[in-house]
Amino acid sequence: MERFATEERKVTWDGYVSYDGVLYGLPGTLHLAGTTVQVRERKGVLTVWSQGQEVFAIEKRPRSQESVPHPEQWTGIPSASAIRRAGAPLGHQQQAPQVQSRALAEYDQYCGVSAGAEVGA
Repeated sequence: MERFATEERKVTWDGYVSYDGVLYGLPGTLHLAGTTVQVRERKGVLTVWSQGQEVFAIEKRPRSQESVPHPEQWTGIPSASAIRRAGAPLGHQQQAPQVQSRALAEYDQYCGVSAGAEVGA
């Protein structure tokens, strides 16, 4: 059976669109993730459109529960292993704060202690 009507589908956050139980990966840097696209099947070819522009066309897969990633689906996105290899800094170096120094006599005066008084044990 051939479908002529265009159907709306929401693109998953990892760049797939579902049609007849098959997940088709979309090309690009996931700029369509979370958006709604239009899908049309005609003569066994599945065409995906976004904002009036054709995103891509692919031969419709006959089996359900299949996933068909696009070769350019994750262009520009580093793999998880590459991120782990890059490593993350353990900390960030901060500049030392500016500290004002005072003579101890100022603290004595603030606390009401005379300079010549002894502290008894």
